[in-house]
Amino acid sequence: MRTVTKSLPIRWRLTIWYASLLLVILVVFAGSVTIGLRFFLQQSLDNTLENQAALLTESIDIDDGEPKIGDRRIRNRPGQQFVRLVDHNGELLTDPNPALEEVPTDEPGLQIALSGSPDIRWRQIQDERMRVLSQPVVAGDELVAVVQVGLTGRSIESVLNQTVMLVISAGAVALLLAVVGGLWLADRTLYPIDRMTRLAAQIGEQDLSRRIDPPASDDELGRLGRTFNAMLDRIEGTMNRQRQFTAAASHELRTPLAMMQSQLEVAMSQEREPDEDARVLETLHTDVIRLTRISNTLLSLARSDTGELDLTVDQVDLGGLLELIAEQYAPLAESSGIELQVSAVPVHIAGDEDRLIQLIVNLVDNAFQHTSEGRAVRLESFDEGDHARLTVEDEGDGIAEQHLPFIFERFYRAGTVRQSSTEGAGLGLSISKMIVDAHRGNIDIRSEPGAGTRVDVRLPK
Repeated sequence: MRTVTKSLPIRWRLTIWYASLLLVILVVFAGSVTIGLRFFLQQSLDNTLENQAALLTESIDIDDGEPKIGDRRIRNRPGQQFVRLVDHNGELLTDPNPALEEVPTDEPGLQIALSGSPDIRWRQIQDERMRVLSQPVVAGDELVAVVQVGLTGRSIESVLNQTVMLVISAGAVALLLAVVGGLWLADRTLYPIDRMTRLAAQIGEQDLSRRIDPPASDDELGRLGRTFNAMLDRIEGTMNRQRQFTAAASHELRTPLAMMQSQLEVAMSQEREPDEDARVLETLHTDVIRLTRISNTLLSLARSDTGELDLTVDQVDLGGLLELIAEQYAPLAESSGIELQVSAVPVHIAGDEDRLIQLIVNLVDNAFQHTSEGRAVRLESFDEGDHARLTVEDEGDGIAEQHLPFIFERFYRAGTVRQSSTEGAGLGLSISKMIVDAHRGNIDIRSEPGAGTRVDVRLPK
């Protein structure tokens, strides 16, 4: 049954659940009404019996200790109503209606009443279910007789049956209306979802700019539509960046490959000369190194995108790494006429030493690329309690404000590279941000054209 329900459209499932819930409510309501009505009808019947017993008791005369029925007329209708008087010995006293002889005495109730306690119960008498009251009659402190009064429960059963039939009929109509109304309400409720589904199905990979029109309300459907549009925004942005990344990567790889192909074609078209061959091989070696560097960088970025960038975490002295890298760049700074200033405060953090070296090298190499002769590059480390801060600042050309939002995008270049140890591919800052993110830190770049650029990296300890 559950499998069949799951295969139904959701509007039918909602209607079935709604109708089932209503059916349960109707059954509980019908049961409560029946039980409550039965109780009140029975209570009313008991009150009638008690009133009749009281009237009969008032008409009893005591003559020499013997009870006798007075002049009050007593009506006994076989199968509907009976009244009898029994003395303290259990003997039936004279009754003006001989038809009472056809009605058997309620012995259990009689015995209880003879013991001094009233008793009321249901009995099956002559194919009729009757309510029988046995009421003791006391004169002074002595029990002298018992009055038994019985009334048929036919009226109770008739009222209950009519009530049940009415409830069942009304419930069936209500259930039918609930199914029809439930389908109508489900259609109206699900219409926005159905419309959004149709629009979403029309949105293809080549047309990610389209958006669904969510309801203006702030309910679940409105939030669903806005969330879906936000997801489409992210997908479109990711697809656009993927296309740009693929195009840029193809361009970066095509340049060294084209140069290698050209060098090989020229070399193969000429006679062999050792010096020329050596020059060609050296050029090819440089291009292969660049290709290898770009490929490794692309692999790292791809692993970062899929969350597979592994870190070998250990205690690392960030200040010590800064001094080590400054020593390696000192010859380049001297030959380029750039002043390299270092203020390295020892500060230990939990990180991957190789990745942190790659981060610092990328930032320092980027600073040297954009700094001209006679200007300075400053490297600093700071201990900020729970965090360590690394700063790389140059006095280069700076970055225009319109480039700053895109500076971490892959293959993005802002400005002209003046000089470098190796030709860049526009991936240094992307790799740097990837490493910082992997260490749960943050990186910030502030720059002003003509005044230089400052990169601040904060890493947790």
